[in-house]
Amino acid sequence: VCRALIPELQDADDSDFDVCRINGGITNISDGRFLSFAVAKVSKKDQSVVVRVFGPATEGVIDRDREIQATCHLSRAGFCPELKGVFKNGIIQTFVTARTLTPEDFLDDAVVAKVAKELRRLHQQEVPGEKESMVWTEINRYFELASAVTKFESPEDQRKLEAVSFDELRQEINTLKEIGARLKGPVVYAHNDLLPGNVMVDAQGDKCYYFIDFEYSGYNYRGFDIGTHFNEYAGFDCDFCAYPSKDRQLNFLRHYLRPDDPEKATHEELEELFVEANFYALAAHITWSAWAIVQATSSAAIDFDYMSYFFKRMKMYREQKAKFLPVVRGFLAGKSK
Repeated sequence: VCRALIPELQDADDSDFDVCRINGGITNISDGRFLSFAVAKVSKKDQSVVVRVFGPATEGVIDRDREIQATCHLSRAGFCPELKGVFKNGIIQTFVTARTLTPEDFLDDAVVAKVAKELRRLHQQEVPGEKESMVWTEINRYFELASAVTKFESPEDQRKLEAVSFDELRQEINTLKEIGARLKGPVVYAHNDLLPGNVMVDAQGDKCYYFIDFEYSGYNYRGFDIGTHFNEYAGFDCDFCAYPSKDRQLNFLRHYLRPDDPEKATHEELEELFVEANFYALAAHITWSAWAIVQATSSAAIDFDYMSYFFKRMKMYREQKAKFLPVVRGFLAGKSK
């Protein structure tokens, strides 16, 4: 594949390739979004690339054409490693010597500031595509796919599926959609899955930050992208205690709103974005909860308990809903006066 798609490697011999596999996260043999990752190190040409192979049966949840178009555009803008080639079930990108972040990294205010600024820069990009928020369309799509699941081969997964109330899930979606119609917020080009593991920092001095894995990206409310990011501080165990406090959120939001002078962010704009982020964080929980059921049907080869993940996300959703929905309603009531 590398020889066919990368001109400077066309004359490389098999012996020139040193291939190793990268694993980690719920991705790459982690979250089923890709079944495998391989790094092809080409010694003869002094070049390293990342060969990403898409997992089977992922087209139902991921628009690959949209992902490739976004990756191509954003790599040219410096957000992610250069796209070197596309093949039927994967892509090739330049290998970057960098490390992925962890939830613990976001306890560092300097890291938070840099990621917030980079996210603001992403949100200012004009990427080809429908410039309408995708949040409710995607939630409904995942709900329809999830509610169509009736049987698992695993008795344990089947037992968990039978404990899912799709009527309750639909009611929660309707409630959020009704409130969202009043709240809305600016529509931007969003990553939509900015967990710590999808942020990489240059290993040569922590100066350059890269976002990776744009398979879920598209136009969306800015609050959804930020709220999704805040949710992921909790990690895959969905530890609600790790969800950022208001002070920590405001630190992020200041650097997002005013990258050049964070202290100039006004109280009004901070409160507005705080409300947006914590409301759409709820929508993100519903999205990834339904997604987990869908993934459980097509990712049997991956050692990850998607059905347990569904219940963890919904537990976190209920806890955050009890805390933040009254804040959102109070904000909207104040705006209507």
